[in-house]
Amino acid sequence: MKRAIAILTRGYEELERYKALLNRNKTIEENVNESYDYLVFHEGNITKDQQKYIQSNTNLPLEFIDIPRFLSRDHAVFQPTAPWGWNYRHMCNFWFSGFLDYVKDYDQLLRIDEDCTIYSNLDQVFDSLNNKVCSYARWVDDDWFNVFGLDDFCKKFSNKPRKEIGGPYTNLVAWDLNKVRENTIVNDFIQAVNESNGIYVYRWGDHMLWGEALHYGFEESDHVLLKTVKYYHASCLAKVNYETEEEVGK
Repeated sequence: MKRAIAILTRGYEELERYKALLNRNKTIEENVNESYDYLVFHEGNITKDQQKYIQSNTNLPLEFIDIPRFLSRDHAVFQPTAPWGWNYRHMCNFWFSGFLDYVKDYDQLLRIDEDCTIYSNLDQVFDSLNNKVCSYARWVDDDWFNVFGLDDFCKKFSNKPRKEIGGPYTNLVAWDLNKVRENTIVNDFIQAVNESNGIYVYRWGDHMLWGEALHYGFEESDHVLLKTVKYYHASCLAKVNYETEEEVGK
């Protein structure tokens, strides 16, 4: 069983701007007992010296992986989502499908974003994947303008009845990659989404798209919500599975 904890991050000119990444790494290190690979995807803009600096601040054996730099698109976007630029859409595209090209040698993958501070053991997340395709700490929805057109797209893709659109909170989410690879419906859905260009035009988020992929390709019992995973997601000011500081670590 080959398992990894991964991140897609950006490069900065000033070392101080790596503070969030260093904190993420530190809190991961404090909350794992098993051995994993640690993948750091970036667009070639984390220099070798910066990589040495980041590595010097953790005992995690980091592997920096240079992925092709995404280029801006020249088409129009759905205007209510215009404040989310190309970089955000590129990120959603990578975490919905692009990352699969880089983890072909792995069986399980846990994504933890740069702005996450971990407060609970992470080995339990991998353990929870036993006979499951996906494990996450929260299930979320999104604003109407971020899923504009997705409902019609999904109805054309499948007539399988479903509830409201929603998906795993993917800033911390784990996958059984073999189950994803082997599922023809999921792979057909990924291909259809990519051909639609909906991520770039409408800003469909990877969390919502994975929610749909899980619905069409698997049963609800095939993925699991872990309330015992506690962390802070800074960009959304979200305390996941805890409300007060006193609850952290209990």
